[in-house]
Amino acid sequence: MSLPDATPWFLGNEPGHARAVVADSESMSKIILRARRILTVLGPKIPSDGTALSVARAIPSASLVASPRTRPLMAAASGVEPDLYMNVLEVMDRLRDEEWKGFDGKGPYDLVILFGMDYYYASQMFSLMKHFGRGTRTISLDRHYHPNAGYSLPNLGPAVWQSEMKKLAGLLRGER
Repeated sequence: MSLPDATPWFLGNEPGHARAVVADSESMSKIILRARRILTVLGPKIPSDGTALSVARAIPSASLVASPRTRPLMAAASGVEPDLYMNVLEVMDRLRDEEWKGFDGKGPYDLVILFGMDYYYASQMFSLMKHFGRGTRTISLDRHYHPNAGYSLPNLGPAVWQSEMKKLAGLLRGER
């Protein structure tokens, strides 16, 4: 997939001088596999086709937090059980807390992956992490470019996004 220089999906989203690096599934897999402590946050807008859950299942040793509104989808999916159901804003507040040692008590996370949220809500979460996240890297796996994230996919159509997510899940499982 060739990666264009992306513009925010919502044109009123002006990120300032620091913008997300546009990446494809191969680049995202390398970033994820290099991280030591990963937190994956699933919002209520994850597709019901299981694409997002297959990626969440493939991320190695990540803590998984899901929005309470994902509970019916998670119950229907086999093999995916979040460590915790929590409002995404509460998760972001904990990530900003310098004393917090993570959901498992083993220390702060060095990478946070968010996907499945309303665009404007996710944009604010990425902005919060960009300015107050204590150096925690962020990845957006939504199909719209998020300029406030550290790394983001470009604006993609549903079919291309689904293809990239399948490719990412395979790369994370070690498939070439």
